[in-house]
Amino acid sequence: MASAREHWQVENGLHWRLDVQMGEDRCSVHDANAAANLASRRAMALALLHKDDTCRCGKRVRGIAAKRAKAGRNVDDLEHVLSLGIT
Repeated sequence: MASAREHWQVENGLHWRLDVQMGEDRCSVHDANAAANLASRRAMALALLHKDDTCRCGKRVRGIAAKRAKAGRNVDDLEHVLSLGIT
């Protein structure tokens, strides 16, 4: 029972981040393949934004919304975030 609760806690936490930070529930795509493709892109973008630690305000690392906005405004910042996925 505890493992099932733990699984759903992780699952709900991930869904919350994808919904609130990436707007997943607002997506109106109904085609199954397109929805799956967009979901994987959102998950990948969220993972890359979590890796980025250059968006700072003093000692505090900024949130996902600030990182998304920064990458959306500046091509160099976008390239930096995308390069975090290259190993």
